[in-house]
Amino acid sequence: MLAGDPSRITRWLQKYRKQGMAGLLEIKKPPGQDRTIKGEVLELLKAKLNSPEGFGSYGEIVSWLSKNHGVDVSYRMVH
Repeated sequence: MLAGDPSRITRWLQKYRKQGMAGLLEIKKPPGQDRTIKGEVLELLKAKLNSPEGFGSYGEIVSWLSKNHGVDVSYRMVH
């Protein structure tokens, strides 16, 4: 038996009736901004973070992203 709030099961059944199995299996993207650091820049950042020299501070990461990749992010985002 499925455990859960009865209202959740009711919502699932309603969705199934309207949209079928495809509706239940749909993966929704949560609201919010897209990532600022992505793709190749993200992979380069990960590699540098895992390298022995790495970064000495969060500020260095902010500077590196801006200077080398034109990605402007705040200290808070990097932290």
